[in-house]
Amino acid sequence: MANIDCWVCARELDFHAVGSCGHNDMCLYCSCRLRILMKDIKCPICKTESPKVLITKNPNARFEDYPGLESNENEYGIICEDEAAQNAFSRITSYNCWLPNCRESKHRTQAQLKKHIEYVHKLRFCKVCLNSRLIFIWEQKLYPPSDIARHIEFGEIDEIPPHRTCLFDNKLFYDESELKLHLDREHYFCNICEGENYIFYANHDKLKKHFQKAHYVCHDPICTDSRFSVFRTPYDLQMHTVSVHMSNQKLTKAQKTQLAAIQVGTDEMPSRPNNEGVDFRAQFKPKKNEEEEVKDQPKPKPKNTKKYVVNKRPEKIVDYKTLPKRPDKEVINMIKEALDNDENKYTEFKTITVDYNKGYITAAVMLSRFIDLLGNVQGEALFPILITTVRQNEKQEELFAEYIHYMESRQNVTSDGRCHNSLADCSNEASILKTLLEIVSKELERRKNEPKEKPLFIHTAHLFQMAAVVDRLKDQDMVRLMFIMNFGVTDKTKGAILNMIDKANDRAFNEKLTVKYEDYFVSDLEPQQLYILHKYFEMCIAKLKGLPFKDDQKLLSNWEEEKAQEEVKKEETKNEEEEKDERVGWGNVLMKKKAKAPRVNEPNFPSLSGNSQSGPNDNWSRAKNSPFPQRANNEFPSLGQNQNFPSLGAPPADDFPSLSPGMKDPLEPTPVPEEKPVIPSIPEPVKQDEPLDFLRSKGIIVKQGKNKRKRK
Repeated sequence: MANIDCWVCARELDFHAVGSCGHNDMCLYCSCRLRILMKDIKCPICKTESPKVLITKNPNARFEDYPGLESNENEYGIICEDEAAQNAFSRITSYNCWLPNCRESKHRTQAQLKKHIEYVHKLRFCKVCLNSRLIFIWEQKLYPPSDIARHIEFGEIDEIPPHRTCLFDNKLFYDESELKLHLDREHYFCNICEGENYIFYANHDKLKKHFQKAHYVCHDPICTDSRFSVFRTPYDLQMHTVSVHMSNQKLTKAQKTQLAAIQVGTDEMPSRPNNEGVDFRAQFKPKKNEEEEVKDQPKPKPKNTKKYVVNKRPEKIVDYKTLPKRPDKEVINMIKEALDNDENKYTEFKTITVDYNKGYITAAVMLSRFIDLLGNVQGEALFPILITTVRQNEKQEELFAEYIHYMESRQNVTSDGRCHNSLADCSNEASILKTLLEIVSKELERRKNEPKEKPLFIHTAHLFQMAAVVDRLKDQDMVRLMFIMNFGVTDKTKGAILNMIDKANDRAFNEKLTVKYEDYFVSDLEPQQLYILHKYFEMCIAKLKGLPFKDDQKLLSNWEEEKAQEEVKKEETKNEEEEKDERVGWGNVLMKKKAKAPRVNEPNFPSLSGNSQSGPNDNWSRAKNSPFPQRANNEFPSLGQNQNFPSLGAPPADDFPSLSPGMKDPLEPTPVPEEKPVIPSIPEPVKQDEPLDFLRSKGIIVKQGKNKRKRK
């Protein structure tokens, strides 16, 4: 039979503690520790209150099977089945001496045991540990009398912290949290003093004296009763007096404004020694041995180190108003050293500042170029110092706002304590899956130019199987990446994604990170693993949207296949567009090349008809060396009348057309008549004298009125 372990301490079970809920997976020691020391009667498994617990060796025992044992119940609600269980319970809770070779081991009370150990064994308990550590007395540590002081001051390594002392009451406390709780309950601290969180005051009278010396107290009887009407500056006190105590008086608005504008004295805190408060800073710092202090001493810096170079990235946002005002030359030297005294880079820096002062670039562009020039560490550290050199308040605030936005985007925790990452604000499964898809897509996009051993590929059968699995998953199972390891995702990758989801709002974890939250989990994953996650998240989101992702060819195919299909589609589309452009081009050519109608009389060209006349500029008709003789009116004779050539005789009238003036030249182009625009006819207005005739012509029956009949 396999051994059964306790669910609380993971030790092997000897006696089972059975509660009223039926769970029997807790041992006797854990049950006694919960009920006696921690005063907790709930079952650690189901959180059900169990007033009574049965101690037995039977793993299948039920609480209802032992009704007669309730008379054996003790003050802690523990019922022992038999004498063996009772003896085991007594060994845990008794005050017997557990040291070896002790003759007087049995004791009834804690005082008797302490006295026995002190006088017989020459050892002592630590009173602080005895009262604060939630363990049984036989688990406490014993010390020689000479070692108690060391234990209180330094504690035990990785087990017991150094004990702290209240300087007012001289009381010892187990750790810093107990001391801080005591100081907050029993004593006072000043909430106006900045940077003095460890200074406390024994009573209210001490605090009141501190208020009167270091701050500005309202002495009005109404505020005196409240005991805490104290202000940091006189101007704040005056504003309080005007707004609270003078509101009932009959003052005009101008008088109230004038009183509010007057500043009494200076805004700075009065420099007076604080003799009333006690500094507890030493009680909240861990004390170290001499050897550890020697190890922690800073090493001497080499002589040739630079003066202004920053080697550590700033952890928090630095407010430029809290920085000391430095001369411009000192700031310039700091920037020059950060630039390694490179003149080209320094010239570029001056160009950036001049462009911003003239309004050519925005504050965001200036911050980005400044950090690109100096690097992340130097740029983030020196930019607040650079803001102090700007003379215009508006530009200072503008640069500081961009600096805050940049630093919060770089840090994992904002200035107000919120976790700053992509998953911090996700409230449901759909937003978580969408954000995870964006993170994986950005990481794959960043690595697309890196050399890969194999292309990103998932077998088609696995893609169809993944779609079938996702179709059956619930929303919560999708976020927990159920069955993702069946498709090639390793346990490391799955654990990284689940930790990224779970620790998104863990402030302590985010503050420890030195890199971006998403990069901490994703940067070490292989591209193939990210590719499988990308497909998985795509299918999950498609299911949440109600899309038919099981038939989507894009989701069920790899990226290389998608690229090939897209290239084929692009080529087909390109060929279709070229054919369409070619058809449209030939159509445009044919539409543009229309036949033009020639004019009736072409200028500068003699017509063969006898009616045409040459103009004054017809040089062709007046050529001197023309072989044809001219007649009057610039008319040429016919061929039959030329005296220099023999007559050929007149041809028959039916075979050759005559060139007489009355005949039309067959070679002359037919004139095309010009088309005149057709103007629609406007109906003539109806004459006022014949309105009835017009109506009758339209078929309307018109009758005369009674008045007109009477006149007739």
